[in-house]
Amino acid sequence: MKVLFLVLHKSYGDLLYNSLLFKNIRYHDSSIEVHVFTTSQGLELYQNNPYIDFIDNNVLSFKYNYDYLIDTAFKGMSYFYAFKIRAKYKVAMIKKPREKMLKFIYNNLKEFKPQDNEIKNTLQILYDITKNLDIKPYFPIFKENPFKGKNYILISPTAPVKTKIYDIKRFNKIAKSIHDLGYEVIFCYPSSERDYVYEKLDFAHYVSTDIHTFASILKDAKLLISCETFSYHLSGFLGVPSITILGGYPMWRVFDYQDYVSLDLDCQYCGSKTCERGDMACLNIDESLIIAKAKKLLL
Repeated sequence: MKVLFLVLHKSYGDLLYNSLLFKNIRYHDSSIEVHVFTTSQGLELYQNNPYIDFIDNNVLSFKYNYDYLIDTAFKGMSYFYAFKIRAKYKVAMIKKPREKMLKFIYNNLKEFKPQDNEIKNTLQILYDITKNLDIKPYFPIFKENPFKGKNYILISPTAPVKTKIYDIKRFNKIAKSIHDLGYEVIFCYPSSERDYVYEKLDFAHYVSTDIHTFASILKDAKLLISCETFSYHLSGFLGVPSITILGGYPMWRVFDYQDYVSLDLDCQYCGSKTCERGDMACLNIDESLIIAKAKKLLL
């Protein structure tokens, strides 16, 4: 059996949860051949994934007649690709009644039913193939941790959206307090967001690196403190306790060892990339609240 996944997300968080689909289809039947059509971000994140037989971001690479085409994005260009690619069953999840009109492309449209966590939300698209699902998170670590053996916490202080970004000066106060407890502090962020880290501390380490080196560093951290961004999703997959600072976006709280700090304002979790109030009040969180949670987890 050949199964093609259309995973046309650009968000690393969405891509991370979708990676569990490949594991589960193989968990059902190890002989299934898994192909993945994805974005450039997916090519990066899924590098060295042992459950994928073939992966590319070029539609011309997928010339087979598949048993299943499973569209996890179900929007925009994915409709066009699903229409063009040959498959016996074309599967997607509908969240809005008007999406039923796409049954001329997809002959297996299933209604999305919200579950109690994001992993189950993601995996339900496989219900027609198998209900024997493994919800344990998985992410391959194959790069060396440059800080291996050190006793450290990790701070991920940046995000691609302004309504998620906590003040770097407040992050620095948190770092100083934790450093005083005897832990080393590592700030880690993508090179595209390095301008947000405009004030640096003498005792801290600053790392701008690729996703898989970041994962190797995060895996051995005692704690992650981050904005609402990919870092906290990955910490959940790697079993690392985390504290997420919430602004305009809510948190997908999946794991018991993930905590968060929020002011819970009436306008909070607006999901907007810009603050309509103009003052970013939701991110005016006193650093002492975060420090107290960190000490509770570390001591």
